[in-house]
Amino acid sequence: MLSIEDIHEKYRQKMLKQKQIYKNILVDIMQKINTKANSKQMNLIYRIPIVIIGETEYNSMTCMNYVMKKVIRQGFFCCHHVDNYIYIDWSMIKNKEYIRYKKNANKTNEKKVKFITYNN
Repeated sequence: MLSIEDIHEKYRQKMLKQKQIYKNILVDIMQKINTKANSKQMNLIYRIPIVIIGETEYNSMTCMNYVMKKVIRQGFFCCHHVDNYIYIDWSMIKNKEYIRYKKNANKTNEKKVKFITYNN
């Protein structure tokens, strides 16, 4: 007989498999960044696969958000490029000092991030 605990366990297992897929994609991205950095390149465009043969179905947009958040936390500049592509750049270093400024008196405060670029 099927119980609600069985359904929740199947769902939890599916979520764990999806998270593992996201982590595997992140490892692949970090390996590609390392390879590019060793060849003195400073950016990468990576395609998040829509389907991975032999793996469970997953949401590529959720994966993209997960990967982008992790890459940004590592200090890289990362943004959505087109469709399922992301652009990663490490030619800039975030300056830890944030500068607050007001554009107009009636607008809210905004944060501006300073970047230091390397010139080769």
